[in-house]
Amino acid sequence: MVEVWLPYGSSEVAVRVPEETLIDILKPQANTENLDPVAEVTRLVSLNSEFQSKVKMGERICVAVGNSRNKQLLGQSVSSLLAELKKLDAQPDRITVLLTSDSTLLESEFETGLSVIRHSAKSQTTPISGVRPDFTPAINSVLVDAPVRVVLGELRPNSTLGFSGLSDLIFPGLGSEASIHQEVSGRRPLTPIEVHNERLEIALQLSDLFGLGFVLNEDRSLARITLESFRSCINQLEAVIREYCTRSVEKAADIVIMSAGGTPTDETLLRAVENFPNALSILKRNGALIVAAECSSGPGNGEFYAWSAEKKEARYLEARLRHTFNFNGWKAAYLARAVQNHRIYLVSTIPDHHVENIFGLRPAKTVNAALLSAQRALGNDSKISVIPDPTSVIANLKVPEKPTDT
Repeated sequence: MVEVWLPYGSSEVAVRVPEETLIDILKPQANTENLDPVAEVTRLVSLNSEFQSKVKMGERICVAVGNSRNKQLLGQSVSSLLAELKKLDAQPDRITVLLTSDSTLLESEFETGLSVIRHSAKSQTTPISGVRPDFTPAINSVLVDAPVRVVLGELRPNSTLGFSGLSDLIFPGLGSEASIHQEVSGRRPLTPIEVHNERLEIALQLSDLFGLGFVLNEDRSLARITLESFRSCINQLEAVIREYCTRSVEKAADIVIMSAGGTPTDETLLRAVENFPNALSILKRNGALIVAAECSSGPGNGEFYAWSAEKKEARYLEARLRHTFNFNGWKAAYLARAVQNHRIYLVSTIPDHHVENIFGLRPAKTVNAALLSAQRALGNDSKISVIPDPTSVIANLKVPEKPTDT
């Protein structure tokens, strides 16, 4: 037996897989550089003459900070950047640290005298024009009005959007509630990748915008960090992710076991569903998917629950989306299609009757119990792949199977 530990909420759960049936355990390539985030930020600032010049000339600087799966690294990066800004004669009264509502850092963790604000529904926002005719995003005014802006956070793979974290920190991370809802509901038909590209386009409407972004290793230590213009920062980190995080398997599995990444990406079923494409890309049609997602905050968005509670076939939900886009509805339709083509087990804290009757999933108390059930249905010789953390890998088949509806 091979024992594999899967992130689950703020802890881990184990699954035991027969070695003779195991195809692969998909993890990112090891990166053993052991980078020091404080030293790296110091080095990056010293090498970026454009950034130094903008800081010296700008009256005010806004440092926008999102969340990360490594809170300590995020805090070290912010502290190091603030120290470098001070060396460039940017005194605390010129700097505002703007935290997204879900940032893992707390206001109390910053030095006294520094202006630290957390974005919320009550925050003042400014409309940003020139993005799309049917959509006008509104962004936190502190960021919009600052002459110099630095966006700081983690970039990670997202098998629905392509990438997430740093790329969507400005929007929806610092957007108004009304415009966040406007983006994902009631518009012309969109694909998730178009949503991602639109969010990047929103960020690029802001001039003098820099990105201090990083990518994590499998153990959530620092793999790479860069300080560039926002577009260049994203491009560099996406290339790193594709290089280190892409994993290909020779053949599709009968059973795929995966976590939803632990906190914060498994806080709701809605967020966990974003990771399903990673697993389904390497799973045979009619195979079994076992998902460990704590879902400490329940199913998630009310729209997602409502679409799922209709209990209609996937094709009806998909037909509705072809006329009017709803991102939460898209996730419900994707889940419905996945359930139609696969056996999907969910290990979570959501009540079993909701798991089964609303979402069409098979509740399980443990991952090992779900695996035994899947093996009884599909055979003890079923081939198995494991994705411990789908937020750190991009999974695909070397020779794709015939296309399915998922």
